[in-house]
Amino acid sequence: MDLQLKSWPYRLGKFFYKSIYQLEGSYCLLCQKPIFDSSYKNFLCLHCHSELQNEIIDATFYHDDYKIHAFFEYKGCAKEILKEAKFRHSTVCCDLLTSVVNDYIFKNQIIALQEQVIFVPTPCSHASIKNRGWDITLNWAKSLNSKMENFSIAQAIVRNPISFYLPQQKKLNRKHREKNIHARFLLDKKFDPTHLRGNRAPTYILLDDVMTTGATLLNNFALLKGATKEAFVMLVD
Repeated sequence: MDLQLKSWPYRLGKFFYKSIYQLEGSYCLLCQKPIFDSSYKNFLCLHCHSELQNEIIDATFYHDDYKIHAFFEYKGCAKEILKEAKFRHSTVCCDLLTSVVNDYIFKNQIIALQEQVIFVPTPCSHASIKNRGWDITLNWAKSLNSKMENFSIAQAIVRNPISFYLPQQKKLNRKHREKNIHARFLLDKKFDPTHLRGNRAPTYILLDDVMTTGATLLNNFALLKGATKEAFVMLVD
């Protein structure tokens, strides 16, 4: 009898929220179907959210002494969400993808919560920031930074002003990408990596949204001059 009584408020609440979703016309960002049971701020239906969770690959790539941790492949639900975030200027999709990745990072203790961690986001191009008004990698860093007090952000890498005149990376092959990338990024003059070495130095982690050939990350590892050998990327192509 008690269990039946307890179930009535739940059923009534569920009926109420379903009615609200129908009246407001809330639709899943991926499948475009009306949302009745939702997850992640009512932007994904439970089916698409489950599909997104199943796409997490938890892959670690090694290049010499560098370790690059990737969370999704550039396909499926994760690809569609990133495309919405980058090319249709959807801050909702940006927040959604970072939330899913962050939940996975902390659930699986990929970052040790006891250590001091400083995130170094790879800066987006000036043109993209001007068009969108925000930077997806910087947003990811801010989202991670809000989780713990011992996390912080260092915008140690900046875009070279002349990068506006350089060809886009996606239009070049692997060989030309490596040459082109060196002129795109600079180390911030205020950032001094020499004092970061030692046992008590904080852990620096590079962040990027998509990795294709790895040229950007390897170039930025070199710019930091040994401050870090670890990076996180949302998607790997």
